[in-house]
Amino acid sequence: MEKSTKYLLTGFVIAIVISIGGYITQLREESQLETLVTKCEAENKSAPKGPWLAYQTAPLVCKPSELSSLSIADTVGIQKEIVTASMSLGNIFKQSVMIALCILLLFSLPAIWYFILRRVRELAKAIRNEG
Repeated sequence: MEKSTKYLLTGFVIAIVISIGGYITQLREESQLETLVTKCEAENKSAPKGPWLAYQTAPLVCKPSELSSLSIADTVGIQKEIVTASMSLGNIFKQSVMIALCILLLFSLPAIWYFILRRVRELAKAIRNEG
């Protein structure tokens, strides 16, 4: 096996490992976000009820889609944790795929270079009528 092929296969394996790592990390982050939402909903259900708390009839907003319009400074407690977790959620897998593609491209450069050199040699032989 040629060195350029070994580099290409090594880059391919590294890219797959990085992509899988990014996917697993995103799954873990999604799981943590779901846990925070469940915890927030549990706080809503366990909130003390009574006539002296009539001014607090509005429950906590626990949906990340509704909280995404707020900044971290505008939230407190469990809502702040939900906003923080949801802000970093969407980018993890995308970034790992981009890094994996860059590494794959970097490791495939020798194979591409030698492929182009072979085509140039074939073209030169065809122009010189060498067979």
